[in-house]
Amino acid sequence: FAIAAAWVFVIIVDALDFNSVRKSVTGASGSVFTIMRKSIKIRHIVGVLFLGFMILLPNIWYSVDAGIPAETKRDYDRDIYFSMPSFMRPGGYDETNGSNWYLGAFGYSLPLPSYYYPAAWDWFAEQDSDVYPVEAKPAYVAWWDYGFEAVAEGEHPTVADNFQNGYQFTGNVIMAQSEEDAIALFAFRLVQGGIRVGGDIETGVVSVMEDYGVDVERMREIVDVSTPEQPIIDEVLSDPDIYGPMSSDLTGTNARIVAGRVELAKVGMDSLVCLYDDLCAVTGWEIRYFNVDSRMFPISAYETGIFYAPAKLSDRRIDGSSPIDFYTIKAVDSNGISHDLDEITSDMSIASYEIAYSDMFFDSMFYRAMCGVSGSDIGLTNEGLPGVSGVVQKVSPMPGWNMTHFKVVYRTAYFNPYASDVVSLHPDAWRAVSFDEAIELNSRISAGEITGVVDYSASSLYQSGTVFLKYYHGAYVSGTVTTEEGYPAEGLWVTVQDEYGIPHQQVKTDVEGKYSVLAPFGNVTVIISDGAAKNQGLTGNNVVTRIKFNVTDDQAMRVKQDLDGDGVLDYIITKDYVMSSSRVYGDIFWDNDMEGNYTSDSDDLIAGATVYAVDTTSGITYEFDASEGSYDGYVPPGQYDVFALVMGTNLTIASGENVSAGAKPNLNLAIEPATLRGFLLNPDNSPVAGVELVLSDLLSEAEFSTTTEEGGVYVFEQILSSKYVMTTTEESKTLFDERFSINSANSNQRNVTLWDRCTVSVRVTVDGSPAAYAAYVISDDYDSGYSVSGITDRYGWVEAELPPGEYTLQAVYTTGSGSFAGQMSLDLSDES
Repeated sequence: FAIAAAWVFVIIVDALDFNSVRKSVTGASGSVFTIMRKSIKIRHIVGVLFLGFMILLPNIWYSVDAGIPAETKRDYDRDIYFSMPSFMRPGGYDETNGSNWYLGAFGYSLPLPSYYYPAAWDWFAEQDSDVYPVEAKPAYVAWWDYGFEAVAEGEHPTVADNFQNGYQFTGNVIMAQSEEDAIALFAFRLVQGGIRVGGDIETGVVSVMEDYGVDVERMREIVDVSTPEQPIIDEVLSDPDIYGPMSSDLTGTNARIVAGRVELAKVGMDSLVCLYDDLCAVTGWEIRYFNVDSRMFPISAYETGIFYAPAKLSDRRIDGSSPIDFYTIKAVDSNGISHDLDEITSDMSIASYEIAYSDMFFDSMFYRAMCGVSGSDIGLTNEGLPGVSGVVQKVSPMPGWNMTHFKVVYRTAYFNPYASDVVSLHPDAWRAVSFDEAIELNSRISAGEITGVVDYSASSLYQSGTVFLKYYHGAYVSGTVTTEEGYPAEGLWVTVQDEYGIPHQQVKTDVEGKYSVLAPFGNVTVIISDGAAKNQGLTGNNVVTRIKFNVTDDQAMRVKQDLDGDGVLDYIITKDYVMSSSRVYGDIFWDNDMEGNYTSDSDDLIAGATVYAVDTTSGITYEFDASEGSYDGYVPPGQYDVFALVMGTNLTIASGENVSAGAKPNLNLAIEPATLRGFLLNPDNSPVAGVELVLSDLLSEAEFSTTTEEGGVYVFEQILSSKYVMTTTEESKTLFDERFSINSANSNQRNVTLWDRCTVSVRVTVDGSPAAYAAYVISDDYDSGYSVSGITDRYGWVEAELPPGEYTLQAVYTTGSGSFAGQMSLDLSDES
């Protein structure tokens, strides 16, 4: 650009012909005014003004602008604003804090000590201080912009630097879709370096890969840059389901990185971690730190950061400046309707723009490091950013959330020493601190030891902050959870959380009550719980216990040592737990007085019942005997659905009952009894006494019986609400299809007629063959209200008991080839 501008400048100067001015001045005579008037033309004056104001002055201004660090531009801009006459001052200018109005077109960053990266480098330089020289410390992975600072200020070796060495690798780590992919990339980097170095290191690397079943020849083909790259490029592009969607102009370097990642990940997560551990041992190298910051964050459609840079340089698909597999920018019209940018037409009124994140963005290592938890992780939709927008606006960011091999070790926060009521008057007093320091400062502020304000909000992190994750293999933590009676507690959640309450793994106890998890370094809490656990902490709503202990970095990195001399390697940790059982008890009774509580004087226990408690999470069922109307037993803490089998009917005692450790919930089942009463009459309406009636529950196997009294009165007391059929045991007598429903807590009235019994036995056939399971209806020819229906048996027989009368039998038989229908008359006399 500078050469092009200079060339245009020379062309303009030549066109203005300033040489003619020199010649005219040399040959002219007279006064100075006369000589200048004759020698200088209008074009020369206009040309000088043009060059001065349109080329020289702007470039000088831009030079000054470029020489002022971005961190102080607003202060200088504010000084310029107040030095200008009023007509040269823009409206809406921030006179308190300044704006980037006169300055800001060019410049560089020179972070002040109070800014987030200098504070982070100070912290980073203190890490691994026992390792010397610096080159021996665990390496650091971030975008290449920060390479030199990581080495000079952070005092750690880096995978990529400002000479753009290794930017393809770091771009792939930032875009990686899981921690498994990231670990595979770490392993690939060591394999790549080991093979290229050669000698004993190469031999060791090859031996490790062979031990884990890695295709060594395939890896050599991928790593060796002298082998043809096009076949690898073609392979990666041909299978986006395996390798991920990549740009059509995929380079050989990125194709090799992606292919190597996939090849190493084939061994599976557990083996991959061990493979990486062994590679670190044979090479003497290790990569443990992963760093992202707010400059990369595409926080909105107007502030997309430099996320596109690692996406572009790792050969992800880009449309314009948007990595379309991670997010897209959409236009929102005045009606609130979103449109793709290529769908905008001239007649649309565009009100704003919005960013639409995809699942690949939420799955990326960048997001997992910066934000951690997403909406879909906790049962919501993937909409918005934790702590800032969308459905997760009230959800706090948790860097490294549910990552089994990465833990947050640094996160930017801010501190202002002025009290909250005056802090707005001191914007320059804010300084970056670590999250740990912010917690400590906030504690001292709350205790009244100091004044000040701490800001560890999501918005400050996303807009001006950085996060460091640190890799760990994971210490083995296992144990058995049992009740005081020695029963294994199956189906309980076991969650590993770090000192910030961030979960790193969640499993369930097996049928023997056993569990096994991986723990990070630091102050670890193993939480045993039950109930719904799809939440930010990955714990059930019934917490059984919290087991707290410390895990050293050596334990988390599985260093083979036994410092306590117990014969077990220190990274193998056992945490058993005996939990207090929870007693559940209660009564199953007829609530005769309708009070809801069992009263022995007025209520009656129901014999023959069985109670079941079903754990809503594991599905495990606990059975209790209630044959005498009461039950009493023990269950592990959890959430339960409790019901009783009473007279063949399942009745709910409690739904979603949260039973905590040591609790003794009294869960009763009060059943309001129903009553059925009426008269048994002959067809002439005369009462019938001394006849046994049977009431059968159509929804269970329960049966009740009673005998009619003088005047034909019958009563069924303490029965359940259900559907029933009433029959009689009286010889040669019948009740005609007495089916009905009974509601509890009501006195139900029903008069019943006792008929002479006529037995019908008819066989239904189709072309001489039995019509098995054909539907039939028998209807009284003179009163359609009297009818009975059913299906034939397997031999086509209709069996029915009917009062005397004239009937019509209709039957329908359906097969795969069609339907058949028929009817016949039935004349049933008193003697038939």
